[in-house]
Amino acid sequence: MQDALLNWYRSKHPNYVGTNSASKTSLAELRRLDREILIPIANQFSRPVISYGFTSHALLLWLLKNRPGDMAPSLDQHASMEYNSKGNRICKRDGAACDFYIEDQTGQMDKVAKYIIGHLPFDRLYYYGRNKLFMSVSEQKMLVTSNVEQPNMMVLALLGASPMENVH
Repeated sequence: MQDALLNWYRSKHPNYVGTNSASKTSLAELRRLDREILIPIANQFSRPVISYGFTSHALLLWLLKNRPGDMAPSLDQHASMEYNSKGNRICKRDGAACDFYIEDQTGQMDKVAKYIIGHLPFDRLYYYGRNKLFMSVSEQKMLVTSNVEQPNMMVLALLGASPMENVH
């Protein structure tokens, strides 16, 4: 699934002809995302389809020029551990992230979100309604998730207890 994290843009942005190469530290975080989140989800449901994955500096520049929109590169962890041309980390948060959906769970991603909250080690989950999720992993101890019972309500909680205890 790591290949899907790196090559997600090929079908979504076929006009991009550059590379989307990851550093060793980013690859390690992408492997963690795959191992701790995506593989268990595939085992429980079916293979997740990556709709937005790893974004190198080169791809980010192209996206900002050609497809600006709902992006927050300094926050969203899609750039993982990468640096910009000035030598600064693109995203201040450690880890890696992706947006995904599961074809046979269309309209039911709330079930997937509930499974993740109850069983998987993550730091952020953004619930985009019943069709798509954003997931990230890192060493940070913060959980941000839309409440799957009330999608418009945001919950911010520290991970200390079981993640399920933090969801209201």
